[in-house]
Amino acid sequence: MGDIFSAIAQYGIFPVVVGVVLYLLVLWQRKREDRKRKNEEAAQKLEAEKQESEKEIERRKQEMERDLRILEQLKDLIRPKHTVEEQNNDLQTNSFIIKQLNCLVAEGCDRAYMFTCHNGGQDVLGRGLLKISITQEAIGDNIMPIMNRYLNVPRTLFPILYSELNKHDYYNIDNIEDIKKTDPFTYQFLHEHGVNMAMFRAIKRDDGLIVGFVGMEYIHKTCEDVKKAGKNIDKKTNRITGALLGQGN
Repeated sequence: MGDIFSAIAQYGIFPVVVGVVLYLLVLWQRKREDRKRKNEEAAQKLEAEKQESEKEIERRKQEMERDLRILEQLKDLIRPKHTVEEQNNDLQTNSFIIKQLNCLVAEGCDRAYMFTCHNGGQDVLGRGLLKISITQEAIGDNIMPIMNRYLNVPRTLFPILYSELNKHDYYNIDNIEDIKKTDPFTYQFLHEHGVNMAMFRAIKRDDGLIVGFVGMEYIHKTCEDVKKAGKNIDKKTNRITGALLGQGN
């Protein structure tokens, strides 16, 4: 304040007032420019964020469209496509399998069948629930069919049977009473339709995956030559495997 009075005494009040006004105008102009610059920077930042947001939306849109295209392609791959050729091949394959099973019955057993493995969905942890079903069956005289009783059965119904087929490709049961304690699940399965003796053979891919298995049962009849019966079911299972998986397998 003393400086202002000194300036007034030296130069007069008018020049000093003019100088103060000019100084205040300069300060005001600088603050105005600072506010303008900050507003411009904020506007540029908002515009950049807007553009980035639009790019992100566009990127996600493209990803979604790509995923939808992939999903449609996958649907085309997994969607069943029934054709006349497929129908004829299916009839021919089924007829061939039934013929092999009928041969086993004609050669001495009471019942022969094929279990096929198929997908049973997933549990809550995402693990596959493999199921099995009897898809073909041949029976002898006075033998009741069982195929309709064993559709969509969990694979876990036969833990020992499945383990033996996985390790050895075969599972022979000369007398079901021998497995009553060691394999109660297979025992119960055979016992409930009156089986005395049974043989099983795995149907496997080249990589070892079991896609099904053939079963041969003796109920009223007696297996007179176990070794010959084993060779018969081996031969028929190999033929069925070839029909299902192709000559390369």
